[in-house]
Amino acid sequence: MGSVARGEDTATSDVDLALDLAPDTTPPGFQFVVYIERLKQRLAAALSRDVDIVVLPARRPELRETLSRGSHRCVLSVTSSKPTTRYQDIRRNVAKIREYLARGGGLDKVLTEQSMAYDAIRMCFLEISEAAIKLGALAELHEPDIPWSAIRGFGNHLRHTYDEMDLNAIERAVADLDRLDAACDRAIGATRT
Repeated sequence: MGSVARGEDTATSDVDLALDLAPDTTPPGFQFVVYIERLKQRLAAALSRDVDIVVLPARRPELRETLSRGSHRCVLSVTSSKPTTRYQDIRRNVAKIREYLARGGGLDKVLTEQSMAYDAIRMCFLEISEAAIKLGALAELHEPDIPWSAIRGFGNHLRHTYDEMDLNAIERAVADLDRLDAACDRAIGATRT
């Protein structure tokens, strides 16, 4: 909506964004302010520019006027419309992986002797990866210490290198499940409060 959208920006121009966010993708109350600030920080880091955000509908008359004049609109899909469901999907798959490992006699046995359990675990990781993809940038905003990009990429790794899968990758991913599960539990709490 600002100089960048109009092609009139300079090296010091900030990026002005108007975001139309689905109500179920954002936290309520004061947490919303923190959410928007984190989003601004992450976008600023990614764009190497300061970022200003206006959340639609714009309340201030001068912003409404600016937005109504602006012909430079871009729709950016940043988050899932069902973040709680996505986090629950991840937690459900983490629980299933734990169950398959327990039934299969532990990680070493599953990786070397239990092909059905191994295949089931791979499928769970694919679903975890897909849920992380559908969460989009919201995942980083809720739980920035989790390597969401790597989780998303792990699904591609599983799909495209199935014939030469490095079992160490599965072993390392399994080792990170407790941290991921706890993060998703916290994120579910944040989206519900």
